[in-house]
Formats: sequence, structure tokens, C-alpha cells
Amino acid sequence: MVLLDEYGTFLEGRTKLLDCYPEVDVGEAIGFFEALSWLKEMNNGEVIVEGDAKIVVDAVNSTKDMNSVFGDCIHQCKFILSTSLGISIVFAKRSANSLAHKFAKASRRFGNYCSWVDPPDFVVGLPATLCICNNGS
Repeated sequence: MVLLDEYGTFLEGRTKLLDCYPEVDVGEAIGFFEALSWLKEMNNGEVIVEGDAKIVVDAVNSTKDMNSVFGDCIHQCKFILSTSLGISIVFAKRSANSLAHKFAKASRRFGNYCSWVDPPDFVVGLPATLCICNNGS
């Protein structure tokens, strides 16, 4: 997960490694929930969340209920959105998410949870193209 300001300046990055290996869509939804929880905790006002898991972005923006583990994760995401003002959810192609992708890969290297307030070495020089994103692969 990566947080940038409206000018693309790095503000903070986080990684979190899941203790289990869920289905891909569930893993993406869990990551999206983590990103939304982080935003709610920060209370930053208006934010655009860019996600590259189309199934998650579509489900979060949908009014349809789903009776599944994936649906439960999406319901939790929708609850956070219903209690937070100023958060918009949009889809961004994975190719535009190189910064978030680097953070996702780093989660395997750094373990359970890491946070950076300065850009870490593994992302220096990459274009900043998103506000906050979760990339599960």
C-alpha cells in the first residue's frame, strides 16, 4: 500500500504479509480492506483509492450482496466506506501501479508488517502514479 499526495510525492508506504494463502480474489479483498482501514485511521479527508484488482473495485462499487468469504471481505470494505467521508474508489491497470507492485513484492521479503515514511531503496526512481493502492501479487 502506498500513500502519495496530490502531486505524487511519497508520504508513506506499508506492507503486510498474510499468515494464510487465501484464494486470489479473497487476498485482494483483504488487502483492499487493510488499505481502507489505514485510511480511516489516518483520517486524511478526500482520498482517491486506486486498486488494480478489478473484481474487488467492481464489487466495492456494486450494490449487490455476495454470500461468500469474498463477499464478507467486500462487506467489511463497504462498511468502512460508509463510515468515512471523501473516499473514492477507482480501477487502475496493474501496469500503471509499478510503485504498489514493488511494495507488494517487498512484503515477502520484510515479513509481517513494515512501514516507511521515506521512499525505500526498492522504489527509488519509479514513477509515482497513484494515491493509494493495494496490489496482491
